[in-house]
Amino acid sequence: MTYLATREGWLYLATVISLQTRQVLGYSLSDRMPDELVQQALLNAWSGSPSAPGMLFHSDQGSQHTSADLRRP
Repeated sequence: MTYLATREGWLYLATVISLQTRQVLGYSLSDRMPDELVQQALLNAWSGSPSAPGMLFHSDQGSQHTSADLRRP
């Protein structure tokens, strides 16, 4: 989660980055920090480059990353 200062207030950016290529696979931007921000970034990454079985998604331990909806298979 990255915080971006703007003239109108804070924006919050969630990204999913490939550890192998360091490429941004998906992102989501919002003026709030709801759980859905991380979920949408993950969905954007998945739809842009579906991965093989056994893919690992590693995140920090912030409340948006540990929500029940994000952990649900």
